[in-house]
Amino acid sequence: MKPKDKKELKKRLTTVVERHWKNYFDGVLKRKRPLLSPSQTNFTMAGYPVDIYLMSRLGRSLDSSRGNLWEKILVTLSNFFNEKTYSKVADLKLKTTGKKWIIDLAFERGGITYLIEIKLGANLDNKKAKSEATALKDRKDCLLDNNIASEVKTYLGVVCLANGESSPVDWVMGRVSEGFERSEVLVERELFDFVTNNTNVFDFIVNVVQPIVMKGELDVIQTIKNKYL
Repeated sequence: MKPKDKKELKKRLTTVVERHWKNYFDGVLKRKRPLLSPSQTNFTMAGYPVDIYLMSRLGRSLDSSRGNLWEKILVTLSNFFNEKTYSKVADLKLKTTGKKWIIDLAFERGGITYLIEIKLGANLDNKKAKSEATALKDRKDCLLDNNIASEVKTYLGVVCLANGESSPVDWVMGRVSEGFERSEVLVERELFDFVTNNTNVFDFIVNVVQPIVMKGELDVIQTIKNKYL
């Protein structure tokens, strides 16, 4: 990427990350049932020390939020590099029926429409893998049957590897293979290279964007700990 493109992309992604963590934190503060609400405790956790209980609740909450954030980052990258991009925020709508349906990321490039479901770690059980594959096929068929797209390709995209593999080559399919062939899965660098059609973006993400993501998350964690502990 040219220096000016890197500067502009960093600006866009920084805005996305900062807005995400601000909205997350504001949402936590405004919840009707806060993180330490007794109504969210079950008998197996009733005797936990407050700090352990809080971090357990916060960890589950952050997992979901972190997945949403990386979806937003990939959508922002697609908007920057591709002809047209769709997401959960801007759902694809069937022109013939007005029906709306959700996809994590879809974009058009070179006359082809690509549909990608994004998973944090892709630690799927066999039923979930099959359901994700079925959903992608249904959406592909829907676009083709209604003449909204002439060619559609589908993938499962994996962000933040669960088992710490160092490269896509080392990644183990596991139960993901119940729904997908390896050629239908884009892992880490593969995913970012594919979405952007640029082999230089992943290192930029790791070196520039990831520190911003982590700083925002750590700031949120510390602020919530200060509030509750």
